[in-house]
Amino acid sequence: MKYYDKNNYKNYIKRFAALCAALCVWIALITPDARAAVPVPVKPDNIFTEDLLRVVLTVEPLGGYDTAKTKSAGFAQSTWDGIDAAVKLNASYDGKPVIDLSLARPSFCSSACYLILLKALLNWDTSGAISNEAWANLKPYVLRDEDKAVWPYQDDGMGCWGRANANGPGMAVLVYQLGAGENIYIGGKGEYDDLNQYWSAWDDAKTGDFLKIFWNHYIGYDSATPKTAESGHMVLYLGRVESYDKNTRDDWIYYWSSNGSGTKLDGGYGISRCRASQISRAVLTRITNPAAFDNAKNIAPDNTDQWLYAIGVNHLGSVAELKSAIGL
Repeated sequence: MKYYDKNNYKNYIKRFAALCAALCVWIALITPDARAAVPVPVKPDNIFTEDLLRVVLTVEPLGGYDTAKTKSAGFAQSTWDGIDAAVKLNASYDGKPVIDLSLARPSFCSSACYLILLKALLNWDTSGAISNEAWANLKPYVLRDEDKAVWPYQDDGMGCWGRANANGPGMAVLVYQLGAGENIYIGGKGEYDDLNQYWSAWDDAKTGDFLKIFWNHYIGYDSATPKTAESGHMVLYLGRVESYDKNTRDDWIYYWSSNGSGTKLDGGYGISRCRASQISRAVLTRITNPAAFDNAKNIAPDNTDQWLYAIGVNHLGSVAELKSAIGL
């Protein structure tokens, strides 16, 4: 954790206040009822979370949303080309990556979250806690051209990026395996004895947590029954506003990500929200030990997590499997 001495304390407070104010403005702008914007928690839980939110504030909105493997009409490049361009290993830069988020356009949800994580880690790591070997493994390997690719294209579960990009709780699996944080499971209302327990589970969420949203109750994908595939979204949680729909409590969940579906020219980076009732289940991932990302040196780019790979191609996972995979 960074240390702020007395001489820098006032500057730190000013930066912190500006960060919180910016987040409040963001949420207020898209909240139709101004009264609802007040309860949104915006205080970062720790210094790394503040670094993470600072990176979000630097990302220019939109840029397009696209999940296609090749370039779609209307875009200058594919999302995969943008990911590769945005993260470059540079020997002249002490072996650490050069990360330019402006090059990662278009984008999709998990690419947005993984890239801001890498950028925040780079900003945080002023002491060299994360080794060059770890950075080499954290870089996403997304090129399909064998003549240009340093490592094979990383499918779901392969390497660090393949874990974070996988179906199911990919980011949570990566963080658990690295020992870099903690995971929290939030089930559907039917998984609790009463609604108080359900809302109490949401009370554990903190601004700056990564949040995997499951829009339906499936975990993964079974090629034999493709209509039962998981539908989800990877986001950075910003806050929750207590709200009611026809006298039934149904809170608004606010988040930042790359937002869209399929190919959407006017989609991409930005804040969005959904009702809690739209979320079938969720996994929160909180980075509490960023130095542990150095353990990525032990996850080679072609090292594959077999469960994440399986639920990406031919296996529907269970809640018990999910919890075991993220250390719960």
